[in-house]
Amino acid sequence: MIAWLVLLVLLAAEIAGLIWWLRREFLPFIFNGKAPIIYSAVLTTDFIIAWLVSTSETTAGTPGLALLAVLGTILLVVVAALTLFFQWVVKSDLNDIK
Repeated sequence: MIAWLVLLVLLAAEIAGLIWWLRREFLPFIFNGKAPIIYSAVLTTDFIIAWLVSTSETTAGTPGLALLAVLGTILLVVVAALTLFFQWVVKSDLNDIK
């Protein structure tokens, strides 16, 4: 139960941080080419932290948080691969626009 609350607090902190960032108008970081990788990594880190907190309550942690940690890691790998692939395509195939 505490682990799910930790996950909720971490997600709420991220949303509050993103709202603060937008209000301060620090937009270049949010819309740069690495932003999807950064956001996926932060979300995956939240899932892993919540799962580690759940391991203090039970031996192997809660299965739901373990599944979220695995899905978050898969999401991070897929987003990173696709982001890097699309950056490579844009950089190598669109030379006439530059």
